[in-house]
Amino acid sequence: MLEDIKTEIAEFHRKFGACKLENETDENNFIAGAEIVLRRCEPNAQTEEERHELAKFCNFLGCWLLVFTYRLKEGRMYYQKALALYPDSFDIHWEYYTTLEEIVEDEMQCTPEFIQDAIDCLRFCIDYCDTPELMSENHIEYRWLELGRVYLIAKEPAKARRCAKMSMKLQKSGNAKQLLAKADKELGFFGRIRAMLGII
Repeated sequence: MLEDIKTEIAEFHRKFGACKLENETDENNFIAGAEIVLRRCEPNAQTEEERHELAKFCNFLGCWLLVFTYRLKEGRMYYQKALALYPDSFDIHWEYYTTLEEIVEDEMQCTPEFIQDAIDCLRFCIDYCDTPELMSENHIEYRWLELGRVYLIAKEPAKARRCAKMSMKLQKSGNAKQLLAKADKELGFFGRIRAMLGII
């Protein structure tokens, strides 16, 4: 079955590889082609390898729709499907966050759902790195910084402050100091005191 899934996905890429999603017709055909692959393959994906292959395909679909179109609802749906198919994957969570990174900073595109997805992906990636080797390999100090930035966008400066502190504990950097300063500014004097006392 794994080879069948790979063949279906390869055929999709052959058919749509040159598609630039420049108009609604292209987008609709792209989505229709993707749905055909998933309808054929998803019910029969029983093994971990098969689910992983389909999850990577869904990640690809989500990325293309979020980056190259305004079909944000559909793009998010495919990323959610990827996570449902293969929920314990660092790579899938990380790839989704990197696609979301610019969206959550864009007031025109950002939604509470995308902000929460970005937080969930980064929290997963941080929690996943539970050994010194994984923390070093995945530069966990930067993941704390990114999480802090998202918390600032989410209007949660106390959480952003904690993230800046966690990043600085791992590696002192100018970016972490800047994040801490921004969080402190939003908290104000009494907010900083409450944050330091663990009240908020």
